[in-house]
Amino acid sequence: MVAFCRIADGPIRVREPVVVPDAVVVQDATLLHQVDVFQGLGPSAYVLINSLQTFEDLGLGDIVASQLPERLATVLATYACVSPPRYGTHDPARGTRSLEAEVPTARSCRRPPRGT
Repeated sequence: MVAFCRIADGPIRVREPVVVPDAVVVQDATLLHQVDVFQGLGPSAYVLINSLQTFEDLGLGDIVASQLPERLATVLATYACVSPPRYGTHDPARGTRSLEAEVPTARSCRRPPRGT
């Protein structure tokens, strides 16, 4: 399943899928090789994946090579201090929650898996 969210100051009349996303949040890492979740992703977009594995371990070395490293993060959402739905409030024009500010927060909230 693929979902999208549009945010604007005025009415949104477009009902089509997002073609060039500013951010991608993948809540189920098993979808990474089933659906092209990175289609249309620009080099300055943010990518957050619900996983403790690295992008390389997930087989996403090409994404690492094409994106700004400070805008890439993996985090086990079960233990995240920042809930993934909060990323839907991204609106730099209004000065509300910034994904750029949240990625380091999400990285610092990681907990090791049980038994380690």
